[in-house]
Amino acid sequence: MVAWLRRYLILTLIFSPTTVLAEVPSLQWQNLAGQTQLGQALTAQLTATGVQQALGRIDLTALRSAFGVVIDNVRKDTVNGRSVQRLTLKLYPRTTGTLTIVPLQLDSAHTELRHVTVTEANLGDGPVRVTSTSSATRAWERQQIIVQMEVRSRQAFDTLESDQNDFPGFKAIRLPPSHDKEIDGGLTYFVHRIAWALFPLRAGRLPLVLPPVRYVHNGLTQRVFYAPLNTLTVRALPAYIAPVIPVGAVHIDSSVTPSSPLRTGAFAYWNVTARGNGVPAQWLPPVLGDMSNTPSIRYFPAHSQRTDRLTAQGVEGQLQLKIPFKPLQSGRVVLPKLRMQFFDPLRGRLVSRRIDAPSRLSIGLFIWITTCLTLTLLLGWISLQTIRWLRQQRRRRKLRQRAYSCIEKARDAFQLRDGLRLLADAECWNPNVTVNEWRAKWAARYRLDARLSEGLMQLSRACYGPRSENTVTLDAIRRTLLETARPARFH
Repeated sequence: MVAWLRRYLILTLIFSPTTVLAEVPSLQWQNLAGQTQLGQALTAQLTATGVQQALGRIDLTALRSAFGVVIDNVRKDTVNGRSVQRLTLKLYPRTTGTLTIVPLQLDSAHTELRHVTVTEANLGDGPVRVTSTSSATRAWERQQIIVQMEVRSRQAFDTLESDQNDFPGFKAIRLPPSHDKEIDGGLTYFVHRIAWALFPLRAGRLPLVLPPVRYVHNGLTQRVFYAPLNTLTVRALPAYIAPVIPVGAVHIDSSVTPSSPLRTGAFAYWNVTARGNGVPAQWLPPVLGDMSNTPSIRYFPAHSQRTDRLTAQGVEGQLQLKIPFKPLQSGRVVLPKLRMQFFDPLRGRLVSRRIDAPSRLSIGLFIWITTCLTLTLLLGWISLQTIRWLRQQRRRRKLRQRAYSCIEKARDAFQLRDGLRLLADAECWNPNVTVNEWRAKWAARYRLDARLSEGLMQLSRACYGPRSENTVTLDAIRRTLLETARPARFH
């Protein structure tokens, strides 16, 4: 009996510590590095021993505030009769610096506090700087918010990619990527951007979480960036704002084709274009006025087309309407005024606008034919008068050339007078004018120079005076006529 008790005590001392330890649950990090670069994943394993609750249901919310968490797999084994669960995951740091991995708890087990040092990403040719921005931290429901991530590197042809476009609580539209070049310290850097236009669909505090962005170099993903978490405060729209009223400025343009006067009884088209700054096309409301038929005009069903123009600055929705109509009477065609309302998020109030439609003149077929015929005849008459005027100017120019040539070659006073008569014919005067009559007409139309007046008087005496006065020197008279008997516009 004593021997049996001794054997029992020995066995109890040997196995009791192991039994106690097996009953104590534990939760530990394994293979967790203490340093990494931004965009590189920390691959670690979370091991739970002796824990009854499933490890896959552990709350990782506190971990996600500093890291993007990707769960690879969860495995459950039994080692020496004990339950061992292993959770393999990847941790992508959201920012640089010293990040704290807070203790995680599962049942009564918890991990220890850990720290990880995160440096800037580097691909071997310099640091890769990553920033993320939001155009606002407060917004109205359905107001456009631009969120984007910028990555600055030395590589010009690298790209940013993301497969995720869903943002809980938002309508999201991916914007086209943009690229810029910067010079810093004599080195050239390239800024690559990826952005989304977000439209909050409900009021309250909404988490603004950008999806993971892949940095692709030479066709391969070199880094995966997670943006820091942010929160957007969304204000509810006033109760009087109907769901069909857009949030954002809307502008309307309208025109009528053809641009010429319309024909009574023929089809014309009223083109209306509404553009919303920060408003998707599907949210643009109808903007037409009272389109009821009248005795003077008849409307037909409109053709509409909605398109979104996407730029790095956001979304510009466009609604194009093409409305056929037919004027039934001659006269001024009056189209209805356009009515449009939108909520201005900058001023926080409803804006109403009325836009005057363009007016056109409608002309009946008889008046149209008569007008066209009259215009044709008028154009023909103007063309004929122009041709006649050009011919007359050509004749006058030739007469002037002949007159000056005759004056230059004149051998006596009578040939000089013949040159003046040619000039008179060019001016549409009586070609048989005397020298004194020519002098009076020239003085009435042009400025009469003193030298010209004296030369004409000498020529008159030479032609009509006593024969003794015909001995006047012709060279002086010819020189005077050639220098002064030219209108200023013909020099």
